[in-house]
Order: sequence, then structure tokens, then C-alpha cells
Amino acid sequence: MPTLARKRHVLFQPTPPILTVPIAVRTVRSRSAAAYAARAKGRWIRSVFPVDPVVASIVYNVYSNGGSGPVNYNSVVFTTPELAHVTLPMGFSSTWIWAVRAKDTTTGLEEQNVDARVTIIVGSAGADISAMPNAPTGLAAVATASGTAKLSWAYNPGGQGAPPTGFHVYFGTPTPDYGTIKATVPYGQVLAFSATISGLADLTDYQVAVRAYNPTAEEKNTNVCPLRGLVNGPSPVSGLTATVIS
Repeated sequence: MPTLARKRHVLFQPTPPILTVPIAVRTVRSRSAAAYAARAKGRWIRSVFPVDPVVASIVYNVYSNGGSGPVNYNSVVFTTPELAHVTLPMGFSSTWIWAVRAKDTTTGLEEQNVDARVTIIVGSAGADISAMPNAPTGLAAVATASGTAKLSWAYNPGGQGAPPTGFHVYFGTPTPDYGTIKATVPYGQVLAFSATISGLADLTDYQVAVRAYNPTAEEKNTNVCPLRGLVNGPSPVSGLTATVIS
């Protein structure tokens, strides 16, 4: 079954009227809804507000950046007089920006706002990752005695869809068991994190993984760190002798 993408519901509302042009669309907010198969679609919804005096002549032009770069206001993607509309499918591994402007079909004038827009990030599997945290970086693991290990990693918030709530730690042999969370570490105003895990078998090879999560979802990075369990330390030194040298 293909990975489900998501629809984006976008609400927009106008500013006070500007003489000969329609009321400008002022803000764009998004919310999620179910979607189909491996193509992401968006649905646009306008909030309730006082409308232009001649509302019958007002339509909404929707623009996009085509999945990369700035919004192209020279090319209308679609026009709708309705309060809701479904966008065109969005490609995988892309960052889409959708923008809306009001147009008066009687005068042919369109307001020129550049602020009414929403960004939708579509992941490689077709899922909406706009509000997901980034993946942790620099994962390292050091085995300690008694079947425990100390893990460390970093988090870079640059470009994140939303900050994480925390991190889930997984490990398993030969690969991590992502069905069982071994430890949870809360996110704080720091960039370096650590955790201690236990239950490792002596001289057994494991893989350890850490994923960031928030109320939207858990990001799905597949970075792992190898680790060999250590329950018993090395045998004690015995038979020590010394010889005096000049």
C-alpha cells in the first residue's frame, strides 16, 4: 500500500479595502486533512470575514513556486470564486509555496499582496513533513560495563518544519527495533543531547538509532551507529612482576 500523503487546508482573510482593487488576502494558515495514495493535494478554505461590496465579481488567483524557488506571480495556477479548492498534485522531495490574491473580474484589477502564502514540504515518501522536526546528527555510542552504553547526538534546528518535543532512542540486533522505544529524551534549549541505555548482551553487535518527534509525527531518519555490548570487563591483570633497571 503506498505511503499516504496529506492535504493542506489553507485559510485566508482580507485586509481593509483599497480603493479600486479588491480587498487583499492578508494571512494564510494551514491545517491537515486526509489525502490519497502517493500524490499530495491541497485544499484551500477561506475564513469568514466582511467581504467586498460587489462580492459576485471577486475571484481568487492562486500561484505557486512549482516545488522550488520563489512564487511565480506571472503564472496563475488556478482561479476560483469558491471558498475552497483542491490544488494540483505536488511532487515528492519538494518545498511548495502557495500564494493567493483577490481579483475583481469587473475591473480586471488584482490586489498585489506578497504575504498571503503557505509553505508545504513534501518528503521523499510523499508525506507532508511541513511541521516535522529535523533528524538528529552526529550520533555516537560508547559501551560501558554491565550491559549499558552512553549515547550522544546533536540537533540543528535550521530549516526545521517545527521544533521537536524530544527524541526516541532505539536499538536492536542486527538492526534497530523501531517498534520499541528504549529511551525518551526531552528537547531543550541546547544543541547536544545524551542518553544511557541498558540491557545489552555481552559481545553482541547492535545498531542504535535516534529519531526526533513532536505532536505532528516522528521523523523517519535511518541513520544508525554500531555498538558492541559489554557486560564483563577484561580479565584482571595477574602475575605482575618487576625488575630493577639502572
